[in-house]
Amino acid sequence: MSPSTTRRLAHGLWLATGLFLVTGVVLHTLEDAGGIVTGISVGLPVAMYGTVGALVARRRPENPIGWLFCSIALSLALGVFGSAYAGFGAEAERFGSLL
Repeated sequence: MSPSTTRRLAHGLWLATGLFLVTGVVLHTLEDAGGIVTGISVGLPVAMYGTVGALVARRRPENPIGWLFCSIALSLALGVFGSAYAGFGAEAERFGSLL
C-alpha cells in the first residue's frame, strides 16, 4: 500500500472509532443519567487506544501494533455503541418524542 493510502486508512479508523464512541456515550447518557460516568470511564481508554494506534499506524504502517490498537479501539467503540443502541431501543416508548 502507498503511504497516502495507509494514512487515510489510519485516519478513517480513528474517525470511525470516535464517531461510534461519542454516539454510544450520548445514547448511554440519554438512557441513564449515570451513564456519563460509565461513558467517560470506558470512553477515555478507548479513545487513547485509537489515537495511539492511529499515530503508530500512520507513521509506521509496517508495525502491526498500530493496526492492532486501531482494531481494538474500533471493536470496543462498536461494543459501546451496540450496547447503548440496544438499551435505547428497549426503552423506545420512553423516548417517543426523540424518535
